[in-house]
Amino acid sequence: MIIRSRTFKQWMDANLKDYYKDIVSHGCVSGFPGLTYYTDTAKLYEKFKDDIFSMLDDDAEDQGVTVPALIASFNGAKDVWDSGTFENLLVWYAAERIAYNAAEEEDEDDQARNTIDPEPPYSELLSLYNAGGRNAVDKWMK
Repeated sequence: MIIRSRTFKQWMDANLKDYYKDIVSHGCVSGFPGLTYYTDTAKLYEKFKDDIFSMLDDDAEDQGVTVPALIASFNGAKDVWDSGTFENLLVWYAAERIAYNAAEEEDEDDQARNTIDPEPPYSELLSLYNAGGRNAVDKWMK
């Protein structure tokens, strides 16, 4: 696997953006391209460990715990038995976090797009009425 991205988020966006909702729903344990084999996650960890630990620091601070306590709380932490499984766990954590944040942003964007202005501006309605009467306003309101 060749990694050209400068950040883990960029790598995720380039390689797994279409899978974000599935990652959020099922977790990385379900198997996704680049996140399935220890050889791949080891490469990702080596390239992006600074990004990953920055996320860990932020989340630990937000939750009022230490980074080791945060890591110990992850599903799968009990299965860590060597550096490869540890690196895999942290890559999966970061991937799931990025996917969750992206899916949450997408949901917020969808909600914003689906929000209807309850009352159109008065001046716009007045202009429509003056130009085409009640029928023009009724058409515009539909």
